[in-house]
Amino acid sequence: MVLFIAEGGSTHDVVTAPSGWNRLFGREDEDLGGGSWQSCYTKTAGASEPTNYTFSFSSSGSHKGFMVSYYDD
Repeated sequence: MVLFIAEGGSTHDVVTAPSGWNRLFGREDEDLGGGSWQSCYTKTAGASEPTNYTFSFSSSGSHKGFMVSYYDD
């Protein structure tokens, strides 16, 4: 599974991922004049995954994200 999150506002890099998720990268988006932070998290799914995950944010601002998954047989 792969999750991408964009954060807007004055404070960035405030995402807390659930256990088992690894941050692949997190960086400021220079194209937007430093007003956005882009992060990517990954997790290899196992035999029993919960129906949802909660990512926490410890700051105000706007947050948008999407998650994709794939199966390779």
